[in-house]
Amino acid sequence: MQRRILCALLVAGAEGATSDDLVGGLWGEDACPRAHEGTLKTAISHLRRLLGEERIPRGRAGTYRLLLGEGDTLDLERFRDLAGRGRARVEAGEWAAAAALLRDALTLWGGGQVADLPVESLKWVHVRDRLLAERRDALVALARASVEAGDPGGVVPLLRAAVADDPLDEQIHHLLMVALWRSGQRTQAVRHFERAREVIRAETGADPSAELVELRERIVRDTTTGGQPVGGGRPARVPVPAQLPPDVTDFVGREAETARLVEWLTPTPGGTGVPVVCLCGPGGIGKSTLAVHVAHLVRHHYPDGQLYVEMAGMSDRPRQVADVLAELLGTLGVRDHDMPRTVVERTSLLRSLLDGRRVLIVLDDVVGMHQVTALTPGSAGSAVIVTSRAHLSGGSMRRITLAPLRAEESLRLLGEIIGRDRLSAEPEAAGQVVAACDGWPLAVRIAGARLSTHEHWPLGYFATLLRDRLRALTADDMAVAASIALSYEGLPEEEQRAFRVLALAGPGTLSAWLVRLLVGAGDADRLIEALTRNSLLAGAGVDALGQPRYRQHDLLREYAAARLREHEHERDAALERLLLGWLELADRADAAVPREPYSPPVSRLGMRRFAPDLAHELLARDPDGWLASEIGNLLGVIRLACDEGWYRSGVSLALRVSSYLFWQERDADAEDMWRHLMTMARNARDTQLEAEARHRVAVLIARQPDGPRRAKPLLDACLAAGVDRRLHARSLGLRAWCAARLAAAASGAGERDGWVRAGVEDAEHGLGLAMLMGDPHTEMACRRALGLLASAAGDHTKAVTHCQEAVEVAEGVAAAGDGEMGDLYAALRGLARVLVAAGQWRRAVEVCERIRDVARQLRFAGGEAAAWELEGDALAGVGDHAGAAARYARAADLYGDPQRQERCRGKAGAARARAAGV
Repeated sequence: MQRRILCALLVAGAEGATSDDLVGGLWGEDACPRAHEGTLKTAISHLRRLLGEERIPRGRAGTYRLLLGEGDTLDLERFRDLAGRGRARVEAGEWAAAAALLRDALTLWGGGQVADLPVESLKWVHVRDRLLAERRDALVALARASVEAGDPGGVVPLLRAAVADDPLDEQIHHLLMVALWRSGQRTQAVRHFERAREVIRAETGADPSAELVELRERIVRDTTTGGQPVGGGRPARVPVPAQLPPDVTDFVGREAETARLVEWLTPTPGGTGVPVVCLCGPGGIGKSTLAVHVAHLVRHHYPDGQLYVEMAGMSDRPRQVADVLAELLGTLGVRDHDMPRTVVERTSLLRSLLDGRRVLIVLDDVVGMHQVTALTPGSAGSAVIVTSRAHLSGGSMRRITLAPLRAEESLRLLGEIIGRDRLSAEPEAAGQVVAACDGWPLAVRIAGARLSTHEHWPLGYFATLLRDRLRALTADDMAVAASIALSYEGLPEEEQRAFRVLALAGPGTLSAWLVRLLVGAGDADRLIEALTRNSLLAGAGVDALGQPRYRQHDLLREYAAARLREHEHERDAALERLLLGWLELADRADAAVPREPYSPPVSRLGMRRFAPDLAHELLARDPDGWLASEIGNLLGVIRLACDEGWYRSGVSLALRVSSYLFWQERDADAEDMWRHLMTMARNARDTQLEAEARHRVAVLIARQPDGPRRAKPLLDACLAAGVDRRLHARSLGLRAWCAARLAAAASGAGERDGWVRAGVEDAEHGLGLAMLMGDPHTEMACRRALGLLASAAGDHTKAVTHCQEAVEVAEGVAAAGDGEMGDLYAALRGLARVLVAAGQWRRAVEVCERIRDVARQLRFAGGEAAAWELEGDALAGVGDHAGAAARYARAADLYGDPQRQERCRGKAGAARARAAGV
């Protein structure tokens, strides 16, 4: 193990290797790092003792490095130096010197298979494959130099060993046959061809490439010594194309996509088709980088060459298929005067030349399938990698749509560019930077380029610049906005308009009907298809109603919003459609939701003018599912309405989602919504709406631990604002309820009595107003508060009387209205509390059974849990501790709040202990 770790650290160099990487390499990708952490640390400790503590310094947590001393040499570095110098001599035509350098380089390899490198994970397999590719490249250069220097026999043993390692590498077979032939071993060269053909047929089901067959025929026909043609000179040779751009050294993420692509592009024995894979996604998502990275990983499977073409599909001058075919044919040796004239003829000739060969073609930035079809080889052995912003489909082509990088991958990439130390120094700011980049590799690289240029910039400073992301994410010839513009400007006007107005939908996912609402007119389904096909809209799964959802990624939405601001009238019309459409849908959805307690009902709009029919149909079919799918968008459009100055529309929407948020116990969302509305109303000096929003915030705060004390100042402000009597009465009732809670928790009689007096005064005042106005909701709340206050004061008879009166009022509301049960739930819960406090345990159990029934009708799991907990309290009062423990356990299962769950589990444990006599 120590040898394998040592080898990994030597190969990793100055950057080192993380403990997770080492565990994956040693024990496999699925190994748990924690399970092997001790073994790894022990092995590292042994290495430190053997090599010296200073060789493996204790630096960044989880990362290990091996430092070389001044007198140390590393064979890998010597190999790369010698091989580089040797290739330079090859280019200069200095064959003997080149051969000597390259031979010395290859001698350093020994066995040649990097046997000690841990390769149980894909990362280290890629490292090994890259090292072996470097060795192979050096061997190919040595073979060429040896033949040209007149010493072809000297390289034969190395080539035989390489053939044994990879018997399907036809380029090595070719070089070995030439070396044997040129060293006077013509018969052995022909025999080697026969053995190679048998192996290739057995493994792939295909014959060797035409180039290898042609070489065999030349050797057979040769009548000279050592393969030198009669009359001297050497026939012109077309070099094996190797056109791939260099792979990036800081490639990050995409492990799953890389593995799938390598699998698809690895030849299979007996295959008759040509693998074609397409990487789709918006500009800047990393398609080209991944394509080149994977091409380098599989290039050894395609020894007859790698062709790379920039199709420039999204530029103002995309490449023509005829021109690209001419370029490829010229690379393969076709002279200008032999070039066919038509596209069909050129495609036919390309396929003829590639028949029997193993060539990899990379087509970058393709615009349509017509380009792919014309440039695809016709017979097995070759493969094609395509990148496109359009979602291409056709034939047996396999497609991968790239998603943005995950946050941790973006951080790793940024760290590779600017240095991990800068990330460690400002982790929060680093997170803000990558969040602004939205997982776009291009955006991360631009951010890294700017930070590298300005090394003195704190990351926090750059994060502030990213508030205007599209402007900040520009460096040299890279710009996110320019990349998106290529896709946007290539759209017809109708599709451009649809792309722009979708920015108003916000960051959440959207359904097809919302697209129809925003675009107003036109075929929304066709527009969705067009934007999705061009990677300007992404699929985002299926919602609870079985409808496909879509999402406009953040950077695309920001670009769309910038373009929409250039069309003011279009923006205003779309915004009005959006707000009114959401309002009519929210009103209809709210009608299907039980009204929350304490609040007056919302008047119904009864309109159906703006929202598409599909939205109404889905809502009518499943109101709960519709709200679950759309509540995020509803909250977003409320904030949008406020930000755009339409705060009254925002309040109308908020009133129609408030009950849903209450029953779903989404108090944090509701509080954020009403606080935002409160701020907007205050800025607009709308006292009435500000007071309503403040009251709603107080309701939400009052239910929290220590909430009554924090809610009271908000209620004081509501009452001091001089608002209408209904809101005044509601605020008095809520302040009285807060006083009851505070009285119950008071530490002394004086404090308790003070809260009781203040609460009774508020409750009686509110009750008088409510009865005067005929407001049964506030009447119930005030009577309930009076009961809780009496209970806190120890007057249990009065407490039960008041709470029973509150129940009767709530029953009247339920009987007179559309079965409204919210007030009845609140009143019954208050009655159960005072009955428990009064020691009327059996009656409390009966009331809890009724609370559960009401809570189930309201689909309120939290209310059902509260009833189980109260029943547990009642059973504990009569000494049935086993029954109490069961009720507490049931409540813990139903509660969604972790604090309430823990409280009930604690009660259950105590009750079980009492039942056991402990």
